[in-house]
Amino acid sequence: MTPRALFPTFATDVLSASREFFVGLGFEVAHAGCGFVHLVWPDDPGLQIGFMQRGLDGQPSVYQTRFRGGGVFLGLEVEDVDVVFEKLRARGHRIVVPLTSEPWGRRHFGILDPNGIPIDIYSNAPPMPEMCGCEASAGVA
Repeated sequence: MTPRALFPTFATDVLSASREFFVGLGFEVAHAGCGFVHLVWPDDPGLQIGFMQRGLDGQPSVYQTRFRGGGVFLGLEVEDVDVVFEKLRARGHRIVVPLTSEPWGRRHFGILDPNGIPIDIYSNAPPMPEMCGCEASAGVA
């Protein structure tokens, strides 16, 4: 198997708000209609996300449970997290995780989408000296 993209799709009761939110982050609409919206990052077609209105005719029941925001978050790597933080804060996004530099080499902050999906927006940075030699800094899970 050679995947070309990872395309998580979330069942939602706020389809329009989900579309507007992700378009506001910079995604483009690849397809919309019939209770579904497929969004793609303009410079990387492998970066995709979708939202589907719950209760559509023909929709398998396993896909109809509304996402409730627990147990998963999306990570969105950006070139300069400080610039993105200031831009989203100025637009009125509610910051749920403050802009933070982590010792293992990540600078990030968090927001919530209209469905309650946490989004960790980050840039990678060198680990702080006290983390050198730590398995996490070497990419070992």
